[in-house]
This record gives sequence, C-alpha cells and structure tokens, in this order.
Amino acid sequence: MMRKVLVVIVFLFSFVNVFSQELNATVSVNYQQVANGNPQLFKNLESQVKEFLNTTKWTTKEYKDVEKIDCNFFINVNSYGSNVFEATLQIQSSRPIYNASLSSPILNINDKNFTFKFIEFENLIYDQNSF
Repeated sequence: MMRKVLVVIVFLFSFVNVFSQELNATVSVNYQQVANGNPQLFKNLESQVKEFLNTTKWTTKEYKDVEKIDCNFFINVNSYGSNVFEATLQIQSSRPIYNASLSSPILNINDKNFTFKFIEFENLIYDQNSF
C-alpha cells in the first residue's frame, strides 16, 4: 500500500543523511470532496497511516524524541471507490538542528496524482525490498 509514500520516505532519508532517522509525523486527511464515503473510514485512514509512520523502525539506531524528523502529510482525497483512493499528497518535513531549539526545513513535495489502495483495519506493512 501507498507505494509513493514509501518512496518519498526513502528519498527523505537519503536526502537528509546517509543514515536514516525516525519520524515524528502528523497526518491529515481531507475528504470533503468525497460524497459517498463514511467519515469514520477517513479518520481510520488518518490514524493508521500516522501510527504506521511513527511506530515503524526505519533504522536500528535509537533516537530521542527531539532528534526525530518532524513531517506533515496532507492527503486530500478527490474520489474513493472499491478501496481505491485518488488524492493529492503534500509532505513537508524539517529536521532539528543539533544542540539548538530550532529546526531546518528539508523537504516539501506536492504529488497531484496520488492513488493508493487502503483496506480499513488491515495492517500496513513495510518491506524495504518492495515499493
């Protein structure tokens, strides 16, 4: 599921540093353009993606909460049917500056053609060998 999100995350890690880092992600799903959807489905999508991004171990290193990469995922769903979502995706991220309370922006992506399959309550699985 969500191949493009995983590709973006892999890109994010390679762009930031040779070594990957953990995420502190927020996810927002806007479904106002969808007339035939159950609002609870979209709320579950939002919480499952957020949980997946924040609990998946992207590296074997241990990071403190203040060292994690802050990122925001904005998913604007345009249509939905048969568990297939057509949406736009915007990702913004920033990285904490070492020994400072400031952060530095590192990536801003806007994907206007973000299509993915999501089955409610099915586990999201990360496989680093598959996109």
